[in-house]
Amino acid sequence: MTWFKVDDGFYRNAKTAMLSDAATALWLRAATWACDQLTDGFVPERILPMLRRGEGMEQELVDAGLWERLDGGYLFHDWLDYQPSAEEVEALRQKRSEAGRRGAKITNSKKSAKAAASDAADARQDSGIVLGKKAANLRPVSVSVPVSNTYVLDSVADENPEAISLCKHLADLIEANGSKRPSISKQWKDAARLLLDADHRDPVEAHRLIEWCQHDTFWIPNIMSMPKFRKKYDTLRLQAERANPRSKAQRNQDANEQMVRRYAQDAQNARQAEQLRLGA
Repeated sequence: MTWFKVDDGFYRNAKTAMLSDAATALWLRAATWACDQLTDGFVPERILPMLRRGEGMEQELVDAGLWERLDGGYLFHDWLDYQPSAEEVEALRQKRSEAGRRGAKITNSKKSAKAAASDAADARQDSGIVLGKKAANLRPVSVSVPVSNTYVLDSVADENPEAISLCKHLADLIEANGSKRPSISKQWKDAARLLLDADHRDPVEAHRLIEWCQHDTFWIPNIMSMPKFRKKYDTLRLQAERANPRSKAQRNQDANEQMVRRYAQDAQNARQAEQLRLGA
């Protein structure tokens, strides 16, 4: 997970002080998306509906000097002056991953040594005599239990829009296949968030794989929950690639367009629901 850095003088900066609330919200959503996707501050035009773009918001950000217009999208001004580059983030992730593996190896080695010592002590006590003394006269042997220092990822589900979108997409397709619609439980949200944050899966590819597995006669009855989808992700990915020889870029572009259309439809439904509520 990466973090988007915002200066504490943001509220009084000349570029931002006069921004509309809607443009400010779009700027923030786009920034967190760029951090998550490691695009070095580039936001494609096709992603903006998912970020709840309103009419004229992009131009307002360009006019304020916060965005620069490029072919196919927008670039945050001076992104790399304040945010780490994608290369730096990947290098840090690799470093942490290697440190975690080393820590796990050391911890497992300590556990094996302690277990061997404990087994040996138990064997000596069971024999009735230890070092020439009767076992009845011995005091209980205290064996320390090693505590792992390895990092355990918190499984509390964040309300990650992309994770929620994956959950809804899988639930929709399960229902469309004739099964009872599953409830999107905490376990579902946890699995989807961990799929994106811990496994570093591409949300566009994940969206496409959900679509593929729920149209495959073998996998339809075997993928009935988000935890199962996460567990079988690599198997699904490899089988889907064999079944569809098109390039990964082409497949992800199709899935991305579907995901954007879904976000746009969700936004439209939300606006209609709000209009109905206000009209009532």
